Amino acid sequence: MMVCWCGRTAIAVVLAIACCTVWMFDDLVLLERPSITGAQIWISASHLIFYLVLISVLMRLRAAYDREASLARIDALTGLSNGREFHIQAVREHHRAQRTGDPLAVAYIDCDNFKQVNDRFGHCVGDRLLKEVAQTMQESLRADDTAARIGGDEFAILMPATNRDGAETVVNRIRERLADVMDANQWPVTLSIGVAVYESVPMTVDEMIRGADSLMYEVKKNQKDAVVFKLCV
Repeated sequence: MMVCWCGRTAIAVVLAIACCTVWMFDDLVLLERPSITGAQIWISASHLIFYLVLISVLMRLRAAYDREASLARIDALTGLSNGREFHIQAVREHHRAQRTGDPLAVAYIDCDNFKQVNDRFGHCVGDRLLKEVAQTMQESLRADDTAARIGGDEFAILMPATNRDGAETVVNRIRERLADVMDANQWPVTLSIGVAVYESVPMTVDEMIRGADSLMYEVKKNQKDAVVFKLCV
């Protein structure tokens, strides 16, 4: 049954059939009967049906488990990582950067004037905007980068082994593509972005994340529609 739980359903079915067949012939040998009786066939068939039902139940339980596990990590609206998963990934990359000495960049992004879109066009359009932001970010990132929706109209990006030049390339690409998306849909939304690039990561993950978060709020408070990079040594 562990085979089924691990996702090998076809193998589990084959093993169930094999077990029932061996069981039937084992009874035949032990009882010293010259041929298989109808009762033995019925018993073996009953065992097989039981195993198949059990496999089906386990498949459904595993699917439900995987679904719940995914919901715990993924933002339901955008399909990006949620804040909890982002923190988990940040802890992992923080440890890796401490071990290897590689640089690491963290970006925080806020959608300026998002409330205007919700008020003017409705929440359905607001949700579509957030989905467009998420999709554009995903299409603009590299394989090792992690994008997350932290909450509301705030997003974050984790860029492992990335120096300032690399972070600028990624963030500016996202900014340019999202500007095109906003213009195409006539949405009055710009981006306030803070990017902290760590040549050497701080002692704690919270401090590392807070560095980018505070830069983003600095942009939002002072001017909006801008990006600030800070090299932290």
